[in-house]
Amino acid sequence: MKTVQIYKAQTVIRGAEPVESVSIVIDVPIPDVRGGELMPGEAFEQFRKDAEAIYGVLAGALPGGTLSRLYAIMAQKHAENVGLVIVDGKP
Repeated sequence: MKTVQIYKAQTVIRGAEPVESVSIVIDVPIPDVRGGELMPGEAFEQFRKDAEAIYGVLAGALPGGTLSRLYAIMAQKHAENVGLVIVDGKP
């Protein structure tokens, strides 16, 4: 299993509880849609739930600067993968 160490956010309010550490485990393959194990609508719903869960833990644990850069990197990489080119901040 691949493990990556990432800095977590620090609390900035005196007396506040420390930011909880997070582990994300990705090890169960999604059932095969083509083989009928999972219907396409069910797959889309699971993708949404997984994305919401990942967002929730990352937004609550990462420093703001890391989270902002993650958004930018993900948008840029996705645009490149689908053939868009970003020039001066515009696709």
